Amino acid sequence: MRIILLSILLSSLFILNGCKTVDTKIQKTLKEENQKLSTYIGKNQSYVRIELGNPTEEIVDEKGFRNLIYKSKKYGLECVRKFTVDEANMVTGFESKGCF
Repeated sequence: MRIILLSILLSSLFILNGCKTVDTKIQKTLKEENQKLSTYIGKNQSYVRIELGNPTEEIVDEKGFRNLIYKSKKYGLECVRKFTVDEANMVTGFESKGCF
């Protein structure tokens, strides 16, 4: 009985440690993604277009800001990067969803 209980306990520890490792890798990747995208803040929107190509979509929101939306798929997950551009064609913000 002790052997079964001990093996269940050890298995649980390995599984929990594996989940923590995956979470750590995801957090690291998200941090790197945000650092990369933050380099576009304050730059002209043409710089984003040169680096990333033409956006998948380009829309104007209710405040009059233009949004450059880049969509791609990686590992079967949709990655959406959205850059907000002001009237002076300068990037003022970004969002990133599903980009690992």
